[in-house]
Amino acid sequence: MSHRSRRYVQRLWPLAFALPAALGLFSVMPHLYRSFEFAHYSATAKGWYTNVDDPEYVYYAYSVDGRTYSGTISTNDLGSDFYFRRPGDNAVWVRYLSRRPWVSEAGQRQSWTTYLNR
Repeated sequence: MSHRSRRYVQRLWPLAFALPAALGLFSVMPHLYRSFEFAHYSATAKGWYTNVDDPEYVYYAYSVDGRTYSGTISTNDLGSDFYFRRPGDNAVWVRYLSRRPWVSEAGQRQSWTTYLNR
């Protein structure tokens, strides 16, 4: 290896670590931004189940300012109790963005129930 190529490798080897780290950060950024939005601009509502027969998703609906919105919950959520629910049950807590109420999350998260039971 010549002197020039050795200097070239010595200058560029840190990119071997920086490039995968940057790619990993860019792949996680949309999730981080969504979490940031829910941390700062979320509001809560009590929703109801609309369809519990789909094997992959449970469908819910919630009302904000007289308008009804809907969403889905994955059936892979091990901490949920939707297996014992029927359509129309008011048993799901929904967090939605106050700026965009059609964007929501739903579930039986312990931190939500602590916040909502104040």
